Amino acid sequence: MTEAGVHRAPGRAHPVRTARLWRTAGVVLWSSFLAACVESMFFFAYFDPTFLFSRDLPQFWFESRMASYSVGFFFFWAFTAVAATICATLFDTDGRHHPPRIHEEP
Repeated sequence: MTEAGVHRAPGRAHPVRTARLWRTAGVVLWSSFLAACVESMFFFAYFDPTFLFSRDLPQFWFESRMASYSVGFFFFWAFTAVAATICATLFDTDGRHHPPRIHEEP
């Protein structure tokens, strides 16, 4: 039995912690998806994918413009997902690690 009187199987994560993890993962993936959309839109508005590749890169990635757009989008999405994951890891909002406030009496 735990503090709140809820039975939990040994070795299982706390339900609140699991829900928070899923919520954080959703926020990270959704925000990185939206950022990748904007990045792809601006990047490919200025650069034509047919002129970006060289002969050293695998040609099957750049057979068509749509393939180039897809590879670029997933690159931007992975890059922003890593950045958002780092930010979510460093961002602590639950207050567990902060010192308690000292209440001043009037």
